[in-house]
Amino acid sequence: GGSAGDGGSDTAGPGDTGDTGEPDWPAEALVLDHVHVVDALTDREDAAVVIAGDAIDRVTDAGQDWPADATVLDWSGRTVIPGLIDAHAHVFHSGSPWWVGDTLAANLAADLAWGVLAVADVGGPVEVADLRDRIAAGTLLGPRLWVTGPFLTAVGSHPCETGYDRSLCRFVDGDAAEQVAALGDTDGYKVALADADFTDWPTPRLDLGDLAEIAAAAGDKPVLAHIDEEDDALDALANGVTLLAHPVFASDLDSFPDAPFTTTTGAFSGTGDLLDGSLLADDLSRTPEGVVEAWTFLSNHPDLFVDGWIEGSADWAEHARNNVALAIAEGRTVLAGTDAGYWFVPHGLGLHRELEVLVDLGMSPQQALAAATLTPAAFYGWDDLGLVAEGYAARLVALDADPLADIRATREIAAIVLDGEVLDADALEGLDPWVAAGDGTFCLDDRDCDDGACDLVDHQCREACEETYDRFGSCDAETWCMPQDGLDTTAEGVCHPGDDCDLIAQDCEPAYYGENCVPIDIDTNRCWPGGPREAGQSCSWTDPDLYCEPGLFCSWVTYRCYELCDPDDPRACPTCTVQEVEGHPWFAICL
Repeated sequence: GGSAGDGGSDTAGPGDTGDTGEPDWPAEALVLDHVHVVDALTDREDAAVVIAGDAIDRVTDAGQDWPADATVLDWSGRTVIPGLIDAHAHVFHSGSPWWVGDTLAANLAADLAWGVLAVADVGGPVEVADLRDRIAAGTLLGPRLWVTGPFLTAVGSHPCETGYDRSLCRFVDGDAAEQVAALGDTDGYKVALADADFTDWPTPRLDLGDLAEIAAAAGDKPVLAHIDEEDDALDALANGVTLLAHPVFASDLDSFPDAPFTTTTGAFSGTGDLLDGSLLADDLSRTPEGVVEAWTFLSNHPDLFVDGWIEGSADWAEHARNNVALAIAEGRTVLAGTDAGYWFVPHGLGLHRELEVLVDLGMSPQQALAAATLTPAAFYGWDDLGLVAEGYAARLVALDADPLADIRATREIAAIVLDGEVLDADALEGLDPWVAAGDGTFCLDDRDCDDGACDLVDHQCREACEETYDRFGSCDAETWCMPQDGLDTTAEGVCHPGDDCDLIAQDCEPAYYGENCVPIDIDTNRCWPGGPREAGQSCSWTDPDLYCEPGLFCSWVTYRCYELCDPDDPRACPTCTVQEVEGHPWFAICL
């Protein structure tokens, strides 16, 4: 692709001419005629963007004598900008504080509909690499992806402070190189180096020696760091980190570290935006209904937030904004990132909200566009993205208004050009990202699974099962029949993996999280978070405040906590009683 220094779309006049003196137009070109071209370097009125295949052939004068085989679109009154880039997002996550079902397809569609044509996914399941490859192969429609996979972190540190999320955390303790290698085909790595401002208690911090080893094992691949405090940022940069995944948000800085960072102001202001009504008043038409319902419920029940969260998030939001404004004033490298998928940050729309904040904090509209196009393209190695210029990818957004006059014009999307294909506003509404089946185990939905069904929690093709929560082994010894999308109201089931844990040994690891090994069907066990409830007390499987203490089981019949035991062990409790269901002996509890 072209480079940022070549001036690109500033070229005036018609394209190169051949020996005949006529312009040397590409065959079957797509011409976007009479457009205003705006990018990080250019503000050009009444231009034409000539596209050959999936790339820009040239930017030239409008209204020429176009060849007969060209497709010419008169886009008078429209502004063409490069496809927007979200430099920090989590495409598998919904933005709801609790699971509302699978939203991956909706997230991809929302990004495209909002003109976000490339995304850095900096903290997601290992399957995100398969998603990246499916989009690149053209079997799914979606933004171009740059991925890190799960966080490299310490046990008990971000993002697994309060529980072990197996899809998000890979724990490092003296084995950094091995953990880096185990992530496989990622584009970079994400570490958590934080003093845990999110919690009211001290949490472990990734060892700096491990961090340096991660950076060394990463080679040429970038390493990003989640940070809270100024010391986190300085330690990260001193040990090989190349991008701060957030601004410092625990305090106001006197000077911003001389390093690139992603802005993510919406991640900190999200709680306030929800509670003051500004988030719910925005255009959430492309945000999944279940997510909006969860947000609405929480907005009406602020008492459900953890004690201190509302006040704490207001402080984080203020510090983050102040530090981003400082970084802008000091000329730091700013990448517009949203943290989309985190609480109260919508996919697609979140980047427009972020652009508006950046202008409010001191950027010009053109600088804000650069932060969401050319700057992240350069950092993530996308040398064909970020400009409307010869040689760059035909990934463009057409607006019905001028973003240089008002940055909110980036919301006025008339069409996108996705690798040379025009999708107008009507085509973007209700867009289905599925194009054709892939060639691996990753699935978007059942259309990818010839034999079985798509597990919409892990997005893997698995054996279908007929009765969810079937306790007598409709699945094999390693799996259990789970609702396909993880919601209790769903009847369709898939054979979802359990955990290789022992009911008596209670060997769920890491022990730090105090998880219980519990029976889930006749031959499959799983680890489940522990809680405060003692033996004999009432309990729940859905309310964390009513989970049983480590080593206890919440009965599906009496909803009381019991100790699991081995009736053949003379050391077992005197009342170790085998539980039978429909004549099937299963497990034993101390009654």
